[in-house]
Amino acid sequence: MNASSSPSDAAGPARTRVPRQERGRRRIDEILDAAAALIGEVGAEAVTVQALAARAGASKGSMYHFFPDRESVFLALAERHIGALRASLSAVRAERGEAVAAGTVDDAVETFLRPVHGYVDEHPDLRRLMSEPASLQRLAAQRAALQAVVEGHAEWIVRARNPRLGDAQVSLVAAAMLAVMSALGADRVTARATSLDAARREMRRLLRAYLQSYEEA
Repeated sequence: MNASSSPSDAAGPARTRVPRQERGRRRIDEILDAAAALIGEVGAEAVTVQALAARAGASKGSMYHFFPDRESVFLALAERHIGALRASLSAVRAERGEAVAAGTVDDAVETFLRPVHGYVDEHPDLRRLMSEPASLQRLAAQRAALQAVVEGHAEWIVRARNPRLGDAQVSLVAAAMLAVMSALGADRVTARATSLDAARREMRRLLRAYLQSYEEA
């Protein structure tokens, strides 16, 4: 299956068939689980429909019954990650609301970074799915949606810590927090660090100083 762009690709892959029966929904989850495992191991570009079917224990015909092409599997997997991360961060906000508002800047930074990093560490396919060059073009909308979920979490933290800030300033600070996370999580930074933890320590240091400057003002 050709992963290169074509006129039909510009409109996006064909829509995934939504099953009405539980058995069909389970089969879709099995296919998406197989895709996540393979992408984590070899990257999105190396995944084939044949490999997906074999890992999911399905026939290629069964695969095409639910997904018209490989890209549709990737899109559905990204959508599943968006929903799962949104739910995870919502649970953090429900649990940590008072602690973030009354705690230290370090508490705020940890509430921002820890759940996002924890999710990415548990799902290595997500980083590869979102960062590989060909995937960037295919998954532009999903990548933007994931960023919006994380940015919304940052906005909640900024409002909790700085209730006097206006909406425009809250949005700016949250966008800057996301930019720091993205920049210091990039391969060119982590490659220079002695470990991923070292890069994340720099991330915490920058975010701590940035948020502290608002509270001191």
